[in-house]
Amino acid sequence: MSPSVSGPEPVPVAAAVVAPTTSDLVRERIRYHGVYLLLAVVVLGLALFLRIGPQDQVVVPGLNLTLPEACAYRKLFGIGCPGCGMTRGFISLTRGRWQQAWDYNPGVYLMFFLVAVQIPYRAIQIGRARLGRPEWRHPTLSAVLVCGLVLGLIGQWLVRMFAS
Repeated sequence: MSPSVSGPEPVPVAAAVVAPTTSDLVRERIRYHGVYLLLAVVVLGLALFLRIGPQDQVVVPGLNLTLPEACAYRKLFGIGCPGCGMTRGFISLTRGRWQQAWDYNPGVYLMFFLVAVQIPYRAIQIGRARLGRPEWRHPTLSAVLVCGLVLGLIGQWLVRMFAS
């Protein structure tokens, strides 16, 4: 009988992959929802801070700095895109100027609602993650709201293009 040569046993490839721990997944969920929470707060904060100047331009108060127009579509084709007027509409809504917001872009109401709802929704999701509870997921509602926003923006844009 010949002695068998023994060496280190080969390590299966699957064993080399380390699965994320529960705390890693919780931290990732908190980070994910925290980013969206921060974005919503920044967007609404800027809408409260910025002003609309006499020629409908967006102005940084105190500096009297006029922000450049950001719509590449308007610069390329000379007409506004479906989202044109959203910034000025947000600023108008934070000041209670409902008709002015509508005149800038009728879709601003739904967009403002979707951004504002992110604050409590994301805060609740972060709290649920910290408590180890599952996320609230509403894929059908989310899809309906996003599709409604997209169709509404395109619809109002087409009406404005052909009514002019």
